[in-house]
Amino acid sequence: DIKGQNTENSMKDLSSDIHMNLNINATPDATLVVLTDNKTGDNMSLNGIGQLNAEYYNKGKFRLYGTYTLDHGLYKITIKDIIRKNFEMQKGGTINGIMNMTGSYTVNNVSLGDLNLGNLNQGSTADVDCILYFRGLCGTPEVSFDLDFQNVNDEEKQMVKKMIASQGDMNMQIIYLLSIGRFFTYDYDNFNVAGQSQSS
Repeated sequence: DIKGQNTENSMKDLSSDIHMNLNINATPDATLVVLTDNKTGDNMSLNGIGQLNAEYYNKGKFRLYGTYTLDHGLYKITIKDIIRKNFEMQKGGTINGIMNMTGSYTVNNVSLGDLNLGNLNQGSTADVDCILYFRGLCGTPEVSFDLDFQNVNDEEKQMVKKMIASQGDMNMQIIYLLSIGRFFTYDYDNFNVAGQSQSS
């Protein structure tokens, strides 16, 4: 946060050197808060276990060693300053310099008819899990989305997955699901001809 940034800057300006080494035996009783966006306040509140070693030098870098394994947690996300949701972080995710974590948010009773897939029952609905993946270096993780369905047969799942072909299409569907609780409706007559431009 801003206060934290000001404190950090003033610590760097000190003439004396400050070195701190911390050995942490994390348990699920303690909450680790990871701020992901200063502007929106998006953050992860994580509870887990791990033997961690932290090194701090006021004129150098902060370093964290060890593996933190998630027991439970939430990711509070803001998209376009409009959508605010809490993704439940899945047990077993890890942070050890590299982030490997998954979160999910369920949208209930989503109409599959909005997808205009002829073989799908127009009146059928599904509980849709919006999946959020964090993979890669902690400072710059790769973030991507996916979908899963709680009450849909395998054939219908495959049809939907085939229709949402690119990550851009997936992102668009996730934004629609999180904001209005529905799938974006494709115009298939024009989609096959100019699908790429519509998707963009």
